[in-house]
Amino acid sequence: MQRLASRSWPRSLHAGGLGWSEATGQLGEQIVVVDGAAGEVDGWAAIEQPGSLVLHATTDRPDVAPALLQWLLRTAQGPVLSIDVFDDRVRDLVTRAGFGPATPPFGFYRMSAPGLSAATGDVTGTVPPGYTIRCVGPDEAQARVAVHRAAWKPVDLPFALEHRPDLDESWSSPFSIEQYRRVQSTSLYDASFDLVVVAPDGALAGCCIGWFDAATGWTEIEPLGVAPSHRRLGLAGALCAAVAARTTAAGGHNVFINTGSSDSYPGPHNAYLAAGFSPFVLGSTLIRLQD
Repeated sequence: MQRLASRSWPRSLHAGGLGWSEATGQLGEQIVVVDGAAGEVDGWAAIEQPGSLVLHATTDRPDVAPALLQWLLRTAQGPVLSIDVFDDRVRDLVTRAGFGPATPPFGFYRMSAPGLSAATGDVTGTVPPGYTIRCVGPDEAQARVAVHRAAWKPVDLPFALEHRPDLDESWSSPFSIEQYRRVQSTSLYDASFDLVVVAPDGALAGCCIGWFDAATGWTEIEPLGVAPSHRRLGLAGALCAAVAARTTAAGGHNVFINTGSSDSYPGPHNAYLAAGFSPFVLGSTLIRLQD
C-alpha cells in the first residue's frame, strides 16, 4: 500500500502518513486490497464505520477502482457516506455513483482543505534559548510516548476559546508503547527523522516524525506536537525546519503536513504558514446521502 502511494504521489496519501495511520489504528476498521503482479498492491479501500471511506487505485488497471467502490457501497453503513478522493479518475467514478462536494470545515478540528507544503530551503524556524532538538534515543520510548500523549491530550489542545468543544478532562491520547513499536516497524520509519525537543530542565517538550520517501523526494511530518507549557515559543516551526534540513541531507526537496485553516483550531496552521509553508491540497471530500 505504501509503495502504491509512492507511485501515485501527489495524487494519493503520502506513503509515510499512510504507515502512521495504519500503525496507530486510524486507517479504517475494514481494509481490502487488490493484488497486482509480482506481489504489488494495485488498489485498496478502507471504511471507518459508519460511513467514512477511502479509495486508492493504480492508473494502470481500469477495473480496480470500480470494484473497490462497489465493495465500499455494499459494506458502508450510516445515513451519510463521505469519501476522500485524490485523482480525477476516481472523482469521476464516485460522482457517477451519486457523491457530490462536501462543504468544509471537516472533522474534529473543523479544518478546510487540509494540506501545506514547502520546499525544504524555504522552511525556517529558530530553536528557543535553552531548548535543543535531536533524534529520539534508543532508551527513550516511554518518555517519547509520554510527550506525545501530553501534546495531544484533547482538553489541552489549542482550540480557539469561542470554538472549544465540550471535552472531558479524563480523555487522553490513545498513543501507547505498543503503537509506537508498530510505528517503528513500518516502512519509511527512520529514527533519524523521529525528533524530540528537550527543554532547559531536560524534560521532553515536543516531538514529531518526518517520513522521508526517497522515491518521491518528499517528507511528510506526521504527527507534530508540543506539550502545553512549551507552546507559543516557536517550537513547531523549529521542528519543521529540523525535518526540512534532514530531508535535504537525504536528497529530498519538499516537506508536507496535512493541516488546514481552521477558525476553531487556528494555531497549528498559522505556525506552519509562519515557518514557510503554503497550501498544497492533495484531494477532496465528497459525500452521498443514503436512502
